[in-house]
Amino acid sequence: MDRAATGGDNAMVKREAILLRCMVLIACLVIGASPRVTALAEAPPQNLLSSQILQLDDPDPAVREQATRELWIAGAAAEPLLRQASKDQSPEVARRASAILHNITYGLLPDTPPEVIELLGQYQTGDEAQRSVAVARLSDLGLRGIRVLLAVRKSEKDPTRQQAILDALVPHAHEGAQSLIADGDIPRAQALLTAAAPIIEAAARDYAALLLVRGELAPKLAELKATLSPASDRGALRELVFLARAAGDLKTARWAAEQIGDPPLLDHMLIELEDWKTLAARYQSRIGDSASIEALGFAAAFERLAGDSDGHVRAAIAIKAHAAQHPDDYPKCAEILFLEDRAEDGIDILIRHKDYLRAFDYLLPRMEYQRALNLVATADAEHFPQLPRLQARSALALRFAGRLDEAHKKLDDLESGRRPDIGTWGDIIDARREIDGAAKAEEVLIRALSLARGEAAAELLAHGGFAESFPASFWLETLRRQQPNAQTADLFKTLKTMAGGQMPPAQLREIAEAAREEASRLAVPSVARDDALSNIGQTLLAFGQADLAEECFRTLAQASSIPDPMIRVGDCQAARKEWSGAATSYHLAWERDRSRPGPLASQAAALSQLGQSKRARELLDLAHLLPLSNDVARVDLADIMSRGGLADDARREHETILPTAPFLSWGLCHVIRLRGDDALAKNDPATAVRLWERAFLQNLKYNVSFADAWANSAVPALIHRTRAEALIKAGDWAGALAEAQRCRATSPGDADAMIQLVNDFQQHSRPKEADDLFDTAMTAYAKLAKIYPNSGPLENLQAWLAGKCRRNLDDALKQALHATALEPANTASLDTLAEVYFQRGQIAEAITAMNRCIELEPNVEHHKKQLERFKAAQKSGS
Repeated sequence: MDRAATGGDNAMVKREAILLRCMVLIACLVIGASPRVTALAEAPPQNLLSSQILQLDDPDPAVREQATRELWIAGAAAEPLLRQASKDQSPEVARRASAILHNITYGLLPDTPPEVIELLGQYQTGDEAQRSVAVARLSDLGLRGIRVLLAVRKSEKDPTRQQAILDALVPHAHEGAQSLIADGDIPRAQALLTAAAPIIEAAARDYAALLLVRGELAPKLAELKATLSPASDRGALRELVFLARAAGDLKTARWAAEQIGDPPLLDHMLIELEDWKTLAARYQSRIGDSASIEALGFAAAFERLAGDSDGHVRAAIAIKAHAAQHPDDYPKCAEILFLEDRAEDGIDILIRHKDYLRAFDYLLPRMEYQRALNLVATADAEHFPQLPRLQARSALALRFAGRLDEAHKKLDDLESGRRPDIGTWGDIIDARREIDGAAKAEEVLIRALSLARGEAAAELLAHGGFAESFPASFWLETLRRQQPNAQTADLFKTLKTMAGGQMPPAQLREIAEAAREEASRLAVPSVARDDALSNIGQTLLAFGQADLAEECFRTLAQASSIPDPMIRVGDCQAARKEWSGAATSYHLAWERDRSRPGPLASQAAALSQLGQSKRARELLDLAHLLPLSNDVARVDLADIMSRGGLADDARREHETILPTAPFLSWGLCHVIRLRGDDALAKNDPATAVRLWERAFLQNLKYNVSFADAWANSAVPALIHRTRAEALIKAGDWAGALAEAQRCRATSPGDADAMIQLVNDFQQHSRPKEADDLFDTAMTAYAKLAKIYPNSGPLENLQAWLAGKCRRNLDDALKQALHATALEPANTASLDTLAEVYFQRGQIAEAITAMNRCIELEPNVEHHKKQLERFKAAQKSGS
């Protein structure tokens, strides 16, 4: 039974005595701290832990439970004080301290499943057969079971049982090694991965990553190479593949893969070697007999990269046949054909399978307006189920075709007729934004929101232009509850003010406090409560209210053993530059899940601010070890390091991903793409193209797609454009012009690409190529403009191309004036008119046009920068 404190003075004396014993122990610990403990993490303040130990027999049961939980989550940092407290004169303190110690020793957490606890008891009290069953089952229960199993092995004195546990952990070597690394037990982590590497490919990658990070790769690789031959065990050869790959010795890695006789493994090594000809030869047979769309997609890509145009055509034909024979695969077949620069084949597949929405979305940017409108008519005749959505999108085609009145009528009819579904409302809003501007789109969005609640409102708000990080739907529903009589338009205005960071701090706090009070009334545990507190905290932190945000995240942290709320507590403290508190919070977050390296990096950044560079470096090195070959964890870690000002360490994570991540994984391809972006920024377009070609191979995988379908065509266009830049730089004028024309054909509406390439040719004193490219692009636009003489966008495209290329400026002015006459409030056309005026030397007129843009869109930075550019030219007289 809980014991209440009796006698204020006596209780105070007892508590001071306990505190004194704890502080003496702290002094001893600081003097004799082991290097391993120091290297792992900054412990929570000892006075905080000491006060929590005092609370273990607090008269209030809630205080006792909270103190128990906090000490439990603190983990190893609390162990010394808990050992002392387990001998305390207070039975309640001793009992609770002993129980917490037991839980920490055996890797138990507050949310450990009951089955794990039962299996631990079975191991501790059962016979050998029961122990074996417990070990096998614990190893299969994920990280929580593995954590307990590692703790059992650590406390186990019998070598045979230790080995049995190690054997059970081999299939779960990644999680086991991470737990051992977190404990500072690198030798056992390495032993576990050494045992698993010949058996499991993922373990071989982890082993290679660990050796690479620790600087031990070269001698281990040399030792392994010296003992192997073509007749060696397949497991040892597989281990060699990954060690050689991590060391950058791709020739040896390829040799080992060839000896194993594992075709997918060899294919991946050939991709890393960029040996497209060998890959094309290996995949030629799959063009005729493969039932896998992935295999056909890779066959097409390898034929293209190897320069075999005939093979590429055969692969495209096979993909079209596959779509006919496997209807469920047709969307992926179409995606692959677009990526392989065979847009007409991709559109054909979509139309044949009556996927008119997707087909329309490709036809419009290809400037095939009449074909897009014909598709709508076909869908109407066939009673296409999603006809209203297609009709909403058709307003964009009508606008480009110069039929603006029809576009408006189409949207008006859809809005006023049978109530649109949410998807149709979204398409209407997007069309209104393109045709009539942001204000009209917002007006329609407000009308739709007045009819929608919950998930429907959230889907609509995705069309509202809010940042992804801002929880717009949460705040709209919250404002509706707080102001039940308010009009939707007024609530939306409040929402925009909040999202834009323009709300007065006092008002933001008032709204947030009311929302927090509402959330606090929800029962615990509650997903709705946790989501609410998280959204409130995120918003407050984003807009400078870190103190109130921290209260939200602390409330979440108290009811959860996952690290995220405590990480956010640290973020709030860091925002206030309370670096010591932030370091402690990040440490506590890491203790909740020691497989996650992010909190260690955040803690290191905080310690660096305190001048504790040595400790920070130890934490960063530990964080660098923890992900092993997990590419997603390393990308996240690199992002955290970048945000914390640790650019060199972030770069180190990316460099580790390249030779250790799973083949064609998201993280690997992400880093390769970033390297391509980097190369282009450094004026090395040839390297950029080479890297992008590898990175985007990932999109040939069945379960990988771009969020925006048009990217499947935009990526080939980008590669053609960048390859043209590389060939210009190399002086291959004919090749550069051919690539530029391919870019134009793939994405004909991209005038900016043509502008850049025309000007590149001109700057390299190649007027003929510049003229040819400009004339081809302008002729295509002019031909469409003759068909659609009242198209403001087409007039604008011609004027923009001519103005930015400084050609045909008289015609450009007429076209720009015509475009603004057709659509007087369209800022794209006004911007073009300003640019044409500027290129003609009519600076005052350029400034007038740009001021009109700013009047219509006061928050667009481009307009402000253009105005500054024009005024600077006017001032200098140029």
